[in-house]
Amino acid sequence: MANKSNIIACISNPCFEVWFLLHFSYSTRCLNVFEDVKMELLKYMPDYEKNKDVYHKLQPYQDKAIMNAKKLESHHKNEGKTKVRDCNPSTRVHELVEYLDKLT
Repeated sequence: MANKSNIIACISNPCFEVWFLLHFSYSTRCLNVFEDVKMELLKYMPDYEKNKDVYHKLQPYQDKAIMNAKKLESHHKNEGKTKVRDCNPSTRVHELVEYLDKLT
């Protein structure tokens, strides 16, 4: 439905926090559920909680996150994976962030 409406979805698999994790590290290891991602994220942000404002903690690492997200995207393409459900972990949030950065 999004494609038909010219909307680009910023999907993350398995959850949005993959984007947060990419600010600190790069890995292609499959993360099945939010709890898997959270366990990794807590290594870098011990006080992380869902719905907590973490922008100021993440912002200094934004360029690294974008680079890691693109690297992950390339990894999945090289593996021949084209469907979001097959690309784990993955995120497209970097596309939105880059777009917003261009507006400022």
